[in-house]
This record gives sequence, C-alpha cells and structure tokens, in this order.
Amino acid sequence: MEWLKKIAGYAPDIVGAIVSGGATLPATAMRIISKELTGIETDNPQLVEKAVNEATPDQLLKLRQANNDFIIKKMQIESDERVNERADTQDARKQNKGHWMTWLLPLLMFCLFSAMSWALLKFAIPESNRDLLIFMAGQVSGFMAAGVTYWLGSSRGSAEKSSIMQK
Repeated sequence: MEWLKKIAGYAPDIVGAIVSGGATLPATAMRIISKELTGIETDNPQLVEKAVNEATPDQLLKLRQANNDFIIKKMQIESDERVNERADTQDARKQNKGHWMTWLLPLLMFCLFSAMSWALLKFAIPESNRDLLIFMAGQVSGFMAAGVTYWLGSSRGSAEKSSIMQK
C-alpha cells in the first residue's frame, strides 16, 4: 500500500475513502484515481497501483483536482440524503395528520414525565432502585422530547422560514 502514501498528499479524501472500507466508496475512489491517471475507469487495485507508481507530477496535480471534485460530490450526496430525510419526515406528518395517536402519545408522555418529576422530587428514592429510576426518567424525558419535536421541531421552523422567504 505504498502507492496510497504516495498520493495521500494530493488526494487525502480519496485515499481515506479507499482505506475506510465499505461497499461502494472505495471502489468509487479507485475508479476516480484510475480515470485521472490512465483515462480508464477501473477498480482493479493492481492497475491503480501501477498507474500511481508511474504517475507524472502533472497527473498527480490532476489527482488533487479530482480529490476536490470528490469532496464536492460527497457533500452533494450528503445534502441529498438530508433532503430525503426531511421529505420523509414531512410525508409521515402528512400521512398521520388528524390521527388521534399523534396528539395522544405526546400528551401521555408529558403527563408521565410530569408525574415522574413530581414523584422524584416528593419521595426519597431507595438506594437499590436509584440507577433504575434515573434511567427510566431519562427514557421518559427523551420520549417526551420526541413528541414535542414532532409538533414543534425543525420542520416547523423550516416551514416558517420558507414562508418568510417567499414574502
């Protein structure tokens, strides 16, 4: 793997993708290197290693540009994934709009959290149950926060920001 060290200064993100493992990212990175150095896309490690070892300084500079393009492509893919996640969340809200469970569960979690908070402040916790009760209180508060986020979370803020931008 000496050839990876040779190009690490020119294409650190591509080298990182190769050594990270995974299903598609290393092969994609290898194809980028081979295309820049040989003009042919391949993920054959022996051919890529040979191309790197025989690369000219100009080809290595082209590899640096390919690394920058790789970073941009990776950022675009991550952005697309976030957009898809938001759209999926919005779709879930639309599908469940008006269903009684969407308001009942957060209300029940609020009531349970309130009762549990009151009980924890009012009564002494037995030492043998202390860790378990603290764990359960943390879980209930997380569930309550999820219910609040469902109704008042970032998607609502995004909708408000979008309406302000349209004005």
